[in-house]
Amino acid sequence: QGILRDAAAGSISCLVLLGADPLADVADTQLVKAAFAKVQHVIAVDTTLNTSSSAAHVVLPAAAYAEKAGTTTNIEGRVTTVARQVTPAGQARPDWMIAAELALQLGVDLGYATVADITDDIASRVDGFAAATAAAVAASPDGVLTHVPTTMQPLDPPASDVADRLTYDFRLVVSVCDRLGFGRLGDLGAFHSNRCVFVFTRHLANSLDRCCRRRFARNSHRLDAVCLRHGH
Repeated sequence: QGILRDAAAGSISCLVLLGADPLADVADTQLVKAAFAKVQHVIAVDTTLNTSSSAAHVVLPAAAYAEKAGTTTNIEGRVTTVARQVTPAGQARPDWMIAAELALQLGVDLGYATVADITDDIASRVDGFAAATAAAVAASPDGVLTHVPTTMQPLDPPASDVADRLTYDFRLVVSVCDRLGFGRLGDLGAFHSNRCVFVFTRHLANSLDRCCRRRFARNSHRLDAVCLRHGH
């Protein structure tokens, strides 16, 4: 919240929201509103409209997943390539292109012309990623495994007073098949036997998929053009 406090105090004149929705995600909503009211410009870079981007002075449409190339790092620390599968909608552009263009407008050349430039810059600047150059990642179908940063301090395990055996009022049992003969997930809402609640992953996945599809169709508004608030 340091940036928001500086903005509310008048030390920052422009806020750039990179896929962020501080009006919805920051607990201190009054601080966010004060920051938005104090700065001269709020620029939002996102794939869909949200509460904060709806209040921004300028909204720049960003390419969504599968619309841009790059790399991804999994929890193992393995860097693999991400290939673009579809053309971005309308005027949407990859977020790194938007960042480079904004920097040029502010008089700074980041020196990025391709995704490979960014990958090589990460390899040269980020501790532990030296081996994950653009050439190395492209040449390895299984990706490149990064190393533990040398600047990372070792973690001491916290002290714990956990008892030898934990007891719970209920136990959740997750199964890949419906061995007990129950049908839809809704049938399991009130079912419990011997303090166990049974949920079958097939039904759970189907129910979550239907829920997510309805929510996305109801709440999302895909951005495909630059939006300007009146008077800016």
